[in-house]
Amino acid sequence: MDEMSIRQHVEFDGKETHGLINLGFDLNDDDSLPLAKDAFILLLVCINAHFKLPIGYFLCDGLSSNQKQTIIKSCLLLIEENNINVISLTFDGLASNFTMAKLLGCNFDDTKKLKTSFMYPSDENNENKSVAVIPDPPHMLKLVRNTLGEKKSLFSTDLIDWKYIEALHKLQQSENLHLASHINFTKQKMKVKLAAQLFSFSVADAIECCNVKLKLKEFENSEATVEFLRIFNNLFDLLNSKSVWQRGFKRAISKENAKTCFDFLHKAEFYIHNLKESRNGPSILQSRRKTGFLVFLICAQSLRSIVNRLVCCKDPVLIYFLTYKLSQDHIELLFSS
Repeated sequence: MDEMSIRQHVEFDGKETHGLINLGFDLNDDDSLPLAKDAFILLLVCINAHFKLPIGYFLCDGLSSNQKQTIIKSCLLLIEENNINVISLTFDGLASNFTMAKLLGCNFDDTKKLKTSFMYPSDENNENKSVAVIPDPPHMLKLVRNTLGEKKSLFSTDLIDWKYIEALHKLQQSENLHLASHINFTKQKMKVKLAAQLFSFSVADAIECCNVKLKLKEFENSEATVEFLRIFNNLFDLLNSKSVWQRGFKRAISKENAKTCFDFLHKAEFYIHNLKESRNGPSILQSRRKTGFLVFLICAQSLRSIVNRLVCCKDPVLIYFLTYKLSQDHIELLFSS
């Protein structure tokens, strides 16, 4: 699901007025309705075949969490009538989306006891018909990048410092290389590609090489920063797998590599729980900038439940699972093509 901005325009075709808000009802006889500014869109992505299907859009001027909850429940009931089983719901980081998830039955208040799924409205006692929530990982990677870039430092076992990334940028500039758009991201905050390239093994390896092999003073004590970059790189790869032929965490999850993936998820969860704003500061999960970090915890728990339900079970539905199927990219690509 996603909300997309649309051009505000009213048009009368001789019978009906188009361009005013319409939440699925016949409202054309009411000319006092405001102009629609957004389209709330729902899209089905098939996990065991190669197709995606738009199932509805609602012209609106902003939707409350209660309205979204009602629409989602209605859509689930209609989908069920056609013998389609929905396993997850993907959305972006709007506060109203998280409130909607809570109204549906999720609970994110206790980060150590997260409830990241809700039951089908038609069968609320059947755990096999639960729907896991997946806040879109690419959007959340940008939030994590923005947090580190704006706060300049975080703390795990040692200081995680933005200065090492800036030092690498200066070094590359002196060698006539280019990392400027990755460092000076403030004018391009919405570009997932820049965040993914910054939180990458290549950047982590370059910083480590400057510290360990080249012994450059600007990169001393950068071990915690390197660990931070690698953990979030692996998390993003694991939540964005597109092929069974890839290596490492970019590979689709199957019975063969599920244990390795789950072990890493536990490690990443422990790491995020122990991240702080500063050496003696509060946990990052208690700060105002917690959203990106909390979402990776939610995604980790949801992914485990989906894989256990579809792949690592007695009668598997799938031989392997492509986590990219859970991305919001599908709805964005559909309406930008």
